[in-house]
Amino acid sequence: MIAGAFHHLPAAQMEDLDSELDADVLIFSDDDDARRRVAEMVDHVSGLRAVIAGSMSLASPIEAFTAVCISINIRHKAHSYVKMAGL
Repeated sequence: MIAGAFHHLPAAQMEDLDSELDADVLIFSDDDDARRRVAEMVDHVSGLRAVIAGSMSLASPIEAFTAVCISINIRHKAHSYVKMAGL
């Protein structure tokens, strides 16, 4: 059972339990049970919302998007994160 999640969240804010992070966690897996279990764990963390995004084939594109997020954070001296509007 393999799942991917938390790729695009800023580590500094994940470490700081008082950061009041308000973000979505995109979850990838080829196993429905793995996706469900990870989603349940994410939904137990205050300020995080699980979003099942699809199969592991999408994990590589999200890694590329993570590089974009890191570049934005460096450029703007920020700790941005993903929030999926409209869900």
